[in-house]
Amino acid sequence: MEETIETVEKWAAEVWKEPPVFKPDNDGGSGTLKFKYASKCGDLDGYLEAGNSGDTIVLHLYAPGAIPERKLAPAMDAVAAINQGMSVGNVEIVRKKENWFRFRAGMNVEGGKLSTAMLDNLLDLAVATIEQYYPAMLSICFAGMAPKRAIAEAGGEKPGDDWIGDEIAGADAGELLPSGEAAPSPVLSAWAKELADAISGEADTNTWRAIGCGAVVTHDDMDRAREMLRRAATEANMRFVRIESGDVLDIPLGAADPFANAAPILVYLEPGQWMGKIGDGASSEEADRIRGFRMLLAACMGAFDPEHPVIYATSAYSLEDVSPALRKRGFFDRYFHVPKLPPDILGKEFIALFGPDNCDASITGFPGKVGKLLGNEFDSGRLRSLAALNTARLVKRESRKLNFLDLVDMAAAGLGDSDEAARDNEVLLRHTAIHEAGHAAMALLDSNGKNAPEYSTIVARKDFNGVVVESMSYSFARGGLFTYADFRHKIRVSLAGRAAEEVALGLDWISDGSSADLESCSKLASRAFAFWGFAPGMGDAETSASNLAVIVGDASPSENLHNETLVRKFLADEYRATVKTLTGNRALLDAIAGRLIRDSMLDQGEIAELYAAHLPERLSTRTAARTRRER
Repeated sequence: MEETIETVEKWAAEVWKEPPVFKPDNDGGSGTLKFKYASKCGDLDGYLEAGNSGDTIVLHLYAPGAIPERKLAPAMDAVAAINQGMSVGNVEIVRKKENWFRFRAGMNVEGGKLSTAMLDNLLDLAVATIEQYYPAMLSICFAGMAPKRAIAEAGGEKPGDDWIGDEIAGADAGELLPSGEAAPSPVLSAWAKELADAISGEADTNTWRAIGCGAVVTHDDMDRAREMLRRAATEANMRFVRIESGDVLDIPLGAADPFANAAPILVYLEPGQWMGKIGDGASSEEADRIRGFRMLLAACMGAFDPEHPVIYATSAYSLEDVSPALRKRGFFDRYFHVPKLPPDILGKEFIALFGPDNCDASITGFPGKVGKLLGNEFDSGRLRSLAALNTARLVKRESRKLNFLDLVDMAAAGLGDSDEAARDNEVLLRHTAIHEAGHAAMALLDSNGKNAPEYSTIVARKDFNGVVVESMSYSFARGGLFTYADFRHKIRVSLAGRAAEEVALGLDWISDGSSADLESCSKLASRAFAFWGFAPGMGDAETSASNLAVIVGDASPSENLHNETLVRKFLADEYRATVKTLTGNRALLDAIAGRLIRDSMLDQGEIAELYAAHLPERLSTRTAARTRRER
């Protein structure tokens, strides 16, 4: 044993300027030399163990980064593939608190003599193995490469392009955007061409810098932004990998880019804590971790290799959501703004996703109306794909085509199937019918019949006793415009449920069922007066300029008090106006409530018929006026 220790210590002195010390175990018959070795992959932790007799030497050399738990299965497949081609030693994954990739080899020197040359050869083999296969393991775990391809490429083979990312293989097909109707983003397609030209033209570092090695897409839908970047990568003939926000800080950047082995590749880092401003709420440990990651990422991107191009990208609602520390030249310095898609495009995408042959004319003939509904109620690609899946189950179960009312019902009731709640209380049923009739009647009365609700129901669901869904066509026709008249109309319709209870049942019978309506009104009015320059009674020229000093930054106590005063006055005035309108049109209110009690649900056509039947003079006047204009 003494002779072995002497050889190990002599070898350590030859390899390291400050040699590590061989430490005997408690029994004195064995020991371990613990050391660090600087490699191309970063610092490697090594352990050289001598057996009890001194005849056995075992070397363990650990790669610098841990293997994520959720990537353990493909990593194990890779280990098995690597070991098939090894004649000396083997690689393995050691499962402790974290999962570590290591090389292990032993030597039996019984009857012989251990030499420093033998230890040199053993260490060289271990380092070469880690340097050859650890990048492949990173590509498997973080770049989505298939184990078979990653290991083949690490061994110098050039297999066909049969790689497939775990993200693509595991994705719900409904989550990806359809390729039919919606055109890709022109600015991202142009960038994709720049990337493709740089790859095919073997561009130098300066050319790549000009194209942008770090990109941010600003958009209102993060799911869509990710898929647009995926499409750009495909157009540029690059691989694409998505790193979930919770995994971003765990990327082992170290001394080597973990994605270089899979280049050319576009790496999408999901937006999250890593990219925002480090706020006061972050612990010092979290803040240090984020700063450390940013420094490593900056160094990695700064060492861009044009022969192995790795492009990093992310998305945000606004550039202000990305820390200025990341928005620097040579870091994330290429920006693309994709405006919110118009409703008709959203509608066409949904129809393409669902299949035009599976939809009736109420959907295929009105893509803008469909898109407006979906954009309001399902504001991300993920939710819209779930909506498509949910409705697909419905039409398959009932062996029919999808109609617009199905979407309206789903928007009101939410995703999933639900049993109807028991409604054996006639008092509650009548109360709910009057409340919903108030919303429906006011939508019509305050818009001269243009805002005919898509439907109204008093069928109870998990979150409500009844609901009215306003006209999507009316909303779509307004485009992106939101005027004071639109604001006031929205407030009056929201207040009309409570107002109807007062008109039809009396003050003492106003229920607590308007809490959500009042909350919505309060929030909308507060925004309008705090930020838009609206004011109560703005229809009067004398008051239209009374509230032009909007709140900038954090509101002061006086600004909050001023805004609250305006909100309270405005809601009180509009509530009184709504009560007056419903009182003057009591017949319409009662008619809608009566039909709801009888039928439980009314569609747009039925509601419009009730409006026409109870307001013949107004309709006749409008018809006569229209006839005169046509002449």
